[in-house]
Amino acid sequence: RMDLGTVIDSVGYGELASTSGDYVGGIAGLSTATVRKCFARCTLSGRDYVGGIAGSGKNIRGCYTLIDIKEASGSMGAIAGERITETGVRDNYFVDRGWAGIGGISYSGLSEPLTYEALCQAPELPEGFTDLKLTFTADDQVLETVSFAYGADLSQLIRPEIPKKEGCYSYWLDFDYSQVTFSAVLEAVYAPWITVLDSVEQSEDGLPLALAEGHYGREALLHVTADGPTFVSKDEEAVSRQVWTLTLEHAELSENGQITVRLLVPEKKGRLTLWRWQEGGWQSADYERNGHYLVTTMTADGASFCLQIEPMAGRRWLILGLAGAGIILILLLLRRGMGRRKANRDKATV
Repeated sequence: RMDLGTVIDSVGYGELASTSGDYVGGIAGLSTATVRKCFARCTLSGRDYVGGIAGSGKNIRGCYTLIDIKEASGSMGAIAGERITETGVRDNYFVDRGWAGIGGISYSGLSEPLTYEALCQAPELPEGFTDLKLTFTADDQVLETVSFAYGADLSQLIRPEIPKKEGCYSYWLDFDYSQVTFSAVLEAVYAPWITVLDSVEQSEDGLPLALAEGHYGREALLHVTADGPTFVSKDEEAVSRQVWTLTLEHAELSENGQITVRLLVPEKKGRLTLWRWQEGGWQSADYERNGHYLVTTMTADGASFCLQIEPMAGRRWLILGLAGAGIILILLLLRRGMGRRKANRDKATV
């Protein structure tokens, strides 16, 4: 807050934010004093009363701004969030980047927009004020600085490689490089590796159809599609067969080219066999049971699996035994019936 004195020929740079939320400005947060012939090129964040020169100002004259408002929910402007008096603000100019001059309104003679080219011709323009740069950093270390012209298309820019950090993957945050009109510091983000990747596709119960173990970044995707080579089996008693094809996208290859995967077990009961398509044919695949999943392996470029449910061997013998017992019982009953009919015929003859 500034209540006394005069600020003249001051320049505001950098990123400014209010810890309490209100009154953020490139030169002053709240000013009832005089601010004259000042320049501001900064990024501002706050809640209410956010402005390029002052969040709230009484006497602002002959100032120029090129600003970016990252966050604000109340009164904001390229010159000031609000003006305290009607007569104390005049002859101020700003490059229009989406925010009007004062409190969302531009006033002729008070706060007027001008082109970037006109800003470059402003009287007493500070040296380097119009130098625009993208600065790439990682862990507070500058990796590269790229100078550019106002409005440049940097979509083909090759960003610097991010230094590796143990246990983490890294990426650059999204940024619109198509028409860059403001300097920015782009900080690399480090995040712990995703060690178990869920498939995009899920069961009706919300369980992933498959999981892949390894080290994956945020863009990695595991897909499961219900298709693949036709599975031909001599076992006609199979309860069910499910062919799945697994594919990985945006994933780095493992050192040995093999990936441990988990496949969701079908709910149907029976003896489970797992087959994997490799070398042009279906081959039996080893697996371990882990809760709802079968644990097996596949190559990094994906694989097709067939999960087959067969009747339990004990159940098959039980069914055969019951069928045999039934046949024997029927034969005994028939024999008994025939014996009774013969006895009746003998009695009738006597």
